[in-house]
Amino acid sequence: EVELGRGSVDFKFSSGVSMQALMEIKKLHNGKFWNGLEVQLLDYLESDQCDIGRFVAIQYRNHRKKSDVGERWKTLPARTKDLAEKHELDLMSTLIDARPRKSASKADRQT
Repeated sequence: EVELGRGSVDFKFSSGVSMQALMEIKKLHNGKFWNGLEVQLLDYLESDQCDIGRFVAIQYRNHRKKSDVGERWKTLPARTKDLAEKHELDLMSTLIDARPRKSASKADRQT
């Protein structure tokens, strides 16, 4: 994590001074999930005078029916796009489904 004043960004990438980008990663189940995109990443970009930001959301377990995790999954792309346009930044988000899967070789097969 790189210290940029108000905490630390998860990753900073650069190619000399000509190109740099920041990446923030949050678990989809994190109670402060939207803060990671809408506050933390924007603060880091501003303090580092950078206009390329990437936000990675990771789902590692199934969510309870009453949680808003499914809604986060659905609305992340649109919210990222809105923020990018509003702040004139190159923002992108990525969703990673890291939930365990059954092995294909161990799946029940009918013969």
